[in-house]
Amino acid sequence: MTDENTATPTTEKSATGSAGWTEATKDMAIYGAVDLAPALEPRYVSETPRSKIIALEWPVEFDGKVYHQIRVHRVTGKEMRDFMEELRSGDGAVMPPMIDCPLAVWEGMDADDQHTLDEAAGEFMPKRLKMLQQAAAALDTAGN
Repeated sequence: MTDENTATPTTEKSATGSAGWTEATKDMAIYGAVDLAPALEPRYVSETPRSKIIALEWPVEFDGKVYHQIRVHRVTGKEMRDFMEELRSGDGAVMPPMIDCPLAVWEGMDADDQHTLDEAAGEFMPKRLKMLQQAAAALDTAGN
């Protein structure tokens, strides 16, 4: 049998006399409490690299970890949506999703290392973000 709070199939007969999912688990799945489908992840099949490791000229220590290198990568649609939502919320500084380090590390690192990461991240930046960056630069230029 299965625990009524899990979605594990059983090989024993349930109270109704049939093997398989318990009636309680089926009911939970019908009402959205349990997802009976296996969790699948998409897999990219392109030969083009989706990330790059960038060595820092000036390593940074934060929270007991020393950052000698940082990964930059292409972002998923979900990462892009989450980033845009963070920008819209206006809660302060937001870490670009294609750079894998905590915001405190980003803000505390050497400016030359930031520049190197920015250049590398440009290769992986989604078109939508490039357009926003260009529009912001145009507004900044028009305001001066």
